[in-house]
Amino acid sequence: MSLTKMALLGAQVRCNMFAAQPDARSPSMSEKLCANTHKLRPTALSLSLFGATLVAIVALGNTSCENQDIGRPCEVVPGAPAVTPADQASYDQQAIYSTDALECPSRICIKPAVDQNQTDQTPPTTALCSAGCSQDSDCSGGEIRGGGADDTRCKSGFACTIPFVTGTICCQKLCVCRDFLPPNGATTPTACQNGGAATCQD
Repeated sequence: MSLTKMALLGAQVRCNMFAAQPDARSPSMSEKLCANTHKLRPTALSLSLFGATLVAIVALGNTSCENQDIGRPCEVVPGAPAVTPADQASYDQQAIYSTDALECPSRICIKPAVDQNQTDQTPPTTALCSAGCSQDSDCSGGEIRGGGADDTRCKSGFACTIPFVTGTICCQKLCVCRDFLPPNGATTPTACQNGGAATCQD
């Protein structure tokens, strides 16, 4: 039984009880009260349900639009010395991450290895905040570098892909800056195919 029908049934029962136990009110007044009850109850109920639905929609919208600050510069190892030009080539080939980065809402800070076919960025792209995803559009709105000479944020935008095959975020899809990825886009790592994620180890 719908809520509207239940409300109408309750109003009818009260009107029947009122008719069976009349007070000093006149019969015509009783009829008017019952008639008004039938009119007001469904309207009030409809407004109540509408309000509840609206609140639910707003809450869902706030959740889905939560800002993860994808692309915000972060530190994989807080307090680590800056990478020198002499060490840059070696650093580029390192794939490192942190799942305790306080500057990232998701707590995920990543610096994937730079693909060997990728064009060098000047200055090199730094470690960036990331977040879980299921498709590229989930990564839209990430921070992109501007025109500053010292801006080390992402230059090429973000893609949803798997950047790591070991550790706590092994085989997880994350928003990754395309500066690190192959020019034609990344593919699912062999280690994460055909149920490979089940074998992930720290």
